[in-house]
Amino acid sequence: MYVPYYYPRPNITEIPAPEHAEQVFNTFPALDGFFFFGAAGYGPELATANALLADKWVGAGKIFMASVTPFYRGLGGNYRVYEPRGFEAMAQEWEAAIAHEATWVEIVTWNDWGEASYICPFGKPKETELWEGNWGKELSHTGFLDAMRYYIDWYHNGAPPAITRDELFYAYRLHPKDVPGRIKPAEETLGLPSRVEALEDNVSVMCLLKAPAKVTIHSGDTSREFAVAAGAHHLAMPFALGKQRFVVKRAGKTVLDKTGEHEITRDSWSNFNLFAGSAGGD
Repeated sequence: MYVPYYYPRPNITEIPAPEHAEQVFNTFPALDGFFFFGAAGYGPELATANALLADKWVGAGKIFMASVTPFYRGLGGNYRVYEPRGFEAMAQEWEAAIAHEATWVEIVTWNDWGEASYICPFGKPKETELWEGNWGKELSHTGFLDAMRYYIDWYHNGAPPAITRDELFYAYRLHPKDVPGRIKPAEETLGLPSRVEALEDNVSVMCLLKAPAKVTIHSGDTSREFAVAAGAHHLAMPFALGKQRFVVKRAGKTVLDKTGEHEITRDSWSNFNLFAGSAGGD
């Protein structure tokens, strides 16, 4: 089977509109299907594209391979960043692929270090050295990988999986968005990436709760408590410099208590990358 990705012509775009889907479909009638290489975009844009393309190709009795990319930040001549709102973009992309019955789903990454879409574990969450510093120090994204298990089960089984254990996934940038990026201390700063104005200086949480609970996010010297029902939920609050801590309590008992492996500072060595970790109960 041949299921490629083609840019629409002549108006090449990374986020296809209906006319782009029509152009590719009509230009290549012999294709077995189509793969959406969706990575550079915001969650709602990528989710809408998954839905549009699934309806077109699956509706015609062909294969459609949807894309899921939890985070994207390019370097070099591709120095740009997209706000994923923690795990929300990833969830939106998965849910669109599921709702519109995508034949296949690819996590569009190939562990691309320079574009920060990787999910491959490469050590403990605190470890950052990879590929001899070719792209600077990298941050762990295993929190994204861990959180995807929920959506992968949903995709395979056709319904959200039962939540039998409490889990919490957290994501945050290690510096405010107004601090220019840099790869190595000896190099000149990289400046601010394009689309930086859309970034949110938030710490975000996705939680899977088997029963109602109170979730508290401690960010530096600030905190916020959320009363959360059972199920999957996305939470966020503005971040403060310092340690990031996440606590889940139920009936007065602490169920989860995890301090993020990295603090938030005004040192931009992580260069607008996103750190993602996790904690599981039971």
